[in-house]
Amino acid sequence: MSIFSVDVTSPGRCRYHRVSIHLLGWSIHIWSIIDAALFELRS
Repeated sequence: MSIFSVDVTSPGRCRYHRVSIHLLGWSIHIWSIIDAALFELRS
């Protein structure tokens, strides 16, 4: 995935990619919590 690519020639872009990975990780984490909560409600 292009989101994990790091352009070492541009510190700003490198920082942007790091933030994107961080946000991606948090969104996956939050969605897994929501999914688990919905699963508990359904059962």
